[in-house]
Amino acid sequence: MKILSIGVEADNGGGMVVKQQINNKLVERGHSVDDLHLPNQIPVLPKVNSISQIRQRIDRYDLVHCHSIVGSHALSSALAVGASTTPLVYHTHTAFFSDISWKERYLLRYLLRFQTSQSDAVIYVSELERELLSSYISPSPSSAVIENRVVIEEGSSNGDLENFPEVQEPYMISVGTISQRKGQHRIVEAMQYFDELDLVLVGNIETNIYKQIADQGLSESVHVLGRVEPDSSVHALISNAEGLIHMSSYESYGLVIPEALAHGVPVVCSDRCGAKELITSENGRVVPVNSNTKNLINAIHDVVHLSPDPNNSVRDWSRAISKIEQIYEVVLRCTT
Repeated sequence: MKILSIGVEADNGGGMVVKQQINNKLVERGHSVDDLHLPNQIPVLPKVNSISQIRQRIDRYDLVHCHSIVGSHALSSALAVGASTTPLVYHTHTAFFSDISWKERYLLRYLLRFQTSQSDAVIYVSELERELLSSYISPSPSSAVIENRVVIEEGSSNGDLENFPEVQEPYMISVGTISQRKGQHRIVEAMQYFDELDLVLVGNIETNIYKQIADQGLSESVHVLGRVEPDSSVHALISNAEGLIHMSSYESYGLVIPEALAHGVPVVCSDRCGAKELITSENGRVVPVNSNTKNLINAIHDVVHLSPDPNNSVRDWSRAISKIEQIYEVVLRCTT
C-alpha cells in the first residue's frame, strides 16, 4: 500500500513523534510511506501552495493519512482530496482544545465538521478525546480509538545524571511545556510537603514558575531545567526518577505517560489525560484535575512505593498498527 503521510513543518510535539513511529512501523510491514510536511498558520486558513502540493502527489498514492485534525495543513488536505477518489484518514491529536476560547471552539465546530465530511475515517488517540470531539466530527466517516504506544531506544534506561549536577536523587519529574495548562504550578504547591524529595521540571518555559518556587521556599529542591536535548537525556532523567507527574488540565493523550511506564517509572496524572487508561493501582494514580492539593500529595506518597514492570504493553505497537491497517482496508474497499 502506498501512503502519503501529512504533518506540520518543524513540529516536535507528541503527535508528530507518534506520526514518525507509525510510519516506521508501517514501512516495517511492507507499506510504502512518503512524508509531506506542510507549514501551519494561525488563523487556520487553507494554503494554496499546500493544496497544490497535495494535489500534485495524490494520484500516486492509495491513501492520505493526515496527522492532526486542526491546522492549515489539515484543512488543505480536506480541500485537496475533495476532487479526488483517494481516501483521507485523519489522526486527531487535539491537545489545543484547552488553549482556545469558546468563540474559537464555535468556529472550529463548523470547520471540523466540514473537514471530516470530506474524510473516510477518523482515528482518535483516546476515549477522552473522542468524547470531547463528539460534536465536532461529521457522522459520515468511520472512526476508531487507537491509543499511542512508544519506542524506547536500547540503553536509554541506563543513562546517568552527570550532565545535570543540580539534580539530586530522589526526585519526581514533570516533562512538558511549563505552562498553566500542564499544571506544574500545582505540582510545585504539593512539593512543599516533601522534605526529602526533589522535583525536576523539563520543558519549554512559558510561564514564570520561578516566583512561585521562591515564594514557597523551594529554590533548593525544585530544579527547572527548561528544554532538554537530546531525547536520550530526557529519558535518562525519567528513568532515574521516583515517579513522573503530569497534571495537565487537558491532554488528548500525553505521550510522556507511557514513556515513563516503559522505563518502569510510576505515574501520577490528572483525569484529563487520555493516557489515564494506562494507569492501574500497580503503576500509578489518577487525580481529578479540580481536586485539592491533598489528593495530589497522597498520590505522590503512594507512587514512590510502586515499581511498575517496564515490560508492558505500552511498547507494543503491533495491535495498534494492525488496527490502522484494518482502517486502511475498510476505506479502500469503500472507495473502489
